Amino acid sequence: MLEPKKLSFKKTLYPMILLPVLLAACGGNTGASKAEEPATQSRLLLGTVCRITLYAGVSDEAFQAAFQRIAEIEKAMSVNLPDSEVSIINEAAGTGEWTQVSQDTFTVVEKALEIAGMSSGGFDPSVGPLVKLWGVGTENARIP
Repeated sequence: MLEPKKLSFKKTLYPMILLPVLLAACGGNTGASKAEEPATQSRLLLGTVCRITLYAGVSDEAFQAAFQRIAEIEKAMSVNLPDSEVSIINEAAGTGEWTQVSQDTFTVVEKALEIAGMSSGGFDPSVGPLVKLWGVGTENARIP
């Protein structure tokens, strides 16, 4: 008859030792001989440096697609671009005129208003006039 310690060792410790070894040997092996190294690229977008790191599917096309998407968002929602959808909304503010916007801009404004309501004024998406007055995000940023 086996001693309890040996029985416990075989039933408990062996699986605890073998399981990580087996997972390390088999886990994530997709047939590739070597894991792909992550790659990073940076661009100036949204008034700041945007850095993207890809951990899989690294290609110039993937980086280009990601940065293109960010540029589309910037073009639609930047308060520093006079022809952006957000700038057009701000120009029409108080006039009673409707402004047609993309689904992206609509979703962001809708979410901003929802968060403003939940934050009891802690978050206010209508600070555009102050942002413009202070020059936030421009080379002329200042406190008036």
